[in-house]
Amino acid sequence: MKTEKSARTIPPVFPTDNTILEVKNEDGSIDYRYPAAMTGGFDVCEEDLRDRITAILERFKILAAMLYDYDEQGIGYVYNALVEHAQHEIYEIFHFMDEAIGAIECTTIAKNYNGMRQGRCVAVTIKPKEVRHAA
Repeated sequence: MKTEKSARTIPPVFPTDNTILEVKNEDGSIDYRYPAAMTGGFDVCEEDLRDRITAILERFKILAAMLYDYDEQGIGYVYNALVEHAQHEIYEIFHFMDEAIGAIECTTIAKNYNGMRQGRCVAVTIKPKEVRHAA
């Protein structure tokens, strides 16, 4: 049986967000739930920040491809080049972040609940890079 050890309130980020309670249990597990709820909670998942950013960028790449097909000599060409450049910059930044501090993981709400949106970030952790020893 899980018994509550400590709790902290996660305030809304956007006006449509609700307050969330992060509960650390005696067994080390963490639950996320409505502040008034005594039990239960939200299913959460761990996502690499790089993957989250890449997913956002993919939407712009799709739009860039549509614009390029529509107007390859005008705005489509420029937009496509801007998206490609942004993709390279983001990759480079994450490459050096991974090397310097490790991977950044986001704990997000796994599905839509009444008043809670899927993908809402409730916590961020850093997974330190693996130390490579010389042979």
